[in-house]
Amino acid sequence: MRRTESFAVFATLVVAAVLLSVPLTRWVVAAAGVQESHGFSVIPALAILPLVLWFAHRVRAIEQQAERSTLEARLTGDVRRAEERTQQLSGILRLSAALSGVIDRNSLKHVIESELPVVLGTPDVWLTTRGDGWSLWLGDAAPQGGSLVDGLSRRAATWETVPLAVNGKTVGVLGIGSAGAAPAVERRQFVETVASLLALAVKNVELFRRV
Repeated sequence: MRRTESFAVFATLVVAAVLLSVPLTRWVVAAAGVQESHGFSVIPALAILPLVLWFAHRVRAIEQQAERSTLEARLTGDVRRAEERTQQLSGILRLSAALSGVIDRNSLKHVIESELPVVLGTPDVWLTTRGDGWSLWLGDAAPQGGSLVDGLSRRAATWETVPLAVNGKTVGVLGIGSAGAAPAVERRQFVETVASLLALAVKNVELFRRV
């Protein structure tokens, strides 16, 4: 029990004990004398005191409930973010393992089609490379025929784009379907990590093609 609650209960018990320790008529006479001498009404004040203490106790109880609700909401948010972070790390490891064996464009395409929508949590993904202009568009919004540029020009949408860069050199661009709002910092860092893995895979495919 908190200190405020203990004080309220103690004060109420003291008032009750004092009032019941002597005959009621004596209290009435004494209260009348005080009121006549000092103009202060004792009986109404004693009657109101328990109500004031009860009200203070209720206010404190409401404050404690609000504090618990705030703490629970904060803990729920922390748990949700931890779960999202764990899922992101699992996806990065999964994509890294799948890309480790990529040596040609067909295997890269297969990994992108099978793994990238799962890792990113959306089927609306496109990728284009800088070297030979090879591109790939996934999801229901994928254009039927034509180039990636033509498809993007025909479909008005919001895309989160991330460069595919290796050692400061851009080798392509990754596009991810977005709801329009700016991504959170954690989400942006996650997408940039995914883009780094894809950039290395694209670079490896280019190197194997030159051999």
